[in-house]
Amino acid sequence: MSYHTYPVTQDYRISRKVLGVGINGKVVECEHRATGDKFALKVLRDVPKARREVDLHYMASGHPNIVEVVDVYENSYNNVQCLLVVMESMRGGELFNRIQERGQQAFTEREAASIMYEICSAVAHLHKMNIAHRDIKPENLLYVDNTPNARLKLTDFGFAKRTDESEPLGLATACYTPYYCAPEERGQQAFTEREAASIMYEICSAVAHLHKMNIAHRDIKPENLLYVDNTPNARLKLTDFGFAKRTDESEPLGLATACYTPYYCAPEVLGAEKYDKSCDLWSVGVVMYILLCGYPPFFSQNGLPMSPGMKAKIKSGQYTFPSPEWDCVSEAAKDLIKKLLKTDAAERITIEQTMQHKWITHYQKVDFCAY
Repeated sequence: MSYHTYPVTQDYRISRKVLGVGINGKVVECEHRATGDKFALKVLRDVPKARREVDLHYMASGHPNIVEVVDVYENSYNNVQCLLVVMESMRGGELFNRIQERGQQAFTEREAASIMYEICSAVAHLHKMNIAHRDIKPENLLYVDNTPNARLKLTDFGFAKRTDESEPLGLATACYTPYYCAPEERGQQAFTEREAASIMYEICSAVAHLHKMNIAHRDIKPENLLYVDNTPNARLKLTDFGFAKRTDESEPLGLATACYTPYYCAPEVLGAEKYDKSCDLWSVGVVMYILLCGYPPFFSQNGLPMSPGMKAKIKSGQYTFPSPEWDCVSEAAKDLIKKLLKTDAAERITIEQTMQHKWITHYQKVDFCAY
């Protein structure tokens, strides 16, 4: 897509009204000068990752269940080159909020089936274009307005990636791979203890400097550790502060992003193997599970965002349908969840099969091919 290079303020009035806060900053309201229509404005630092996010989101726009990107501007903001993304304004809040508001009262199967159909419609549209979203969760599903039957739309393409059957996704983000091995090019040859100690010292020096200033980086991974040059003893430096946050003892970090609440990530994403867009189907299954009982199928018992026990349960697919929450849930619903939460991605149901599943079609008499 082509970006506008003239100031966004020529077309839009920017307000101070905050519509939401994400890992990359605030989303504020803006108004089109000519029409008076209200939109949402998201500001991203102009880096290759941000351009990929914007381009993929724009490509996917036009579907009724995906938040539309209206305009994109290349502007300098606070002396930093940025992308200013104008999107349709979603006034109904997150699916996450509606789940919270219900408390112990789960969605009915009819309600859950309607929600699932809209989510699957969005995912099917992406998968037809060989785009894996990789961050499907209630926080990224927004309602158009506050009415009970408001349309639900998928947003936030920060982790989205193009893929095809011959080129499976690589391990690109620590948000879904919080535990890393040695760099890929070393294969099975680990670093010596001396090499590892040297690397650890440089990493720890950087982290210690941040922690003295009460800054948590929250995304320490090999991709964010760069060498000054190609010499064997080159200095290692930490970069990418996209998830960084100021904190102090009285204000511990909240579990706000999937990077630290990986309830929705597929087991193959936690390991060293490559994976494809079927990882989105696992996330869809987790969302469906939450819709029907109010809590995720996998969670840590000790308060940690990702404990070894939780990781093991995800990778082995250890979850249950406990009483009394699941006593009145149909076997058809449980069957679909089981097919979505297959630990072997090759055995996992596809998005087309999901939308044609009897549990979906029972409540939604809508032709999948219409999308």
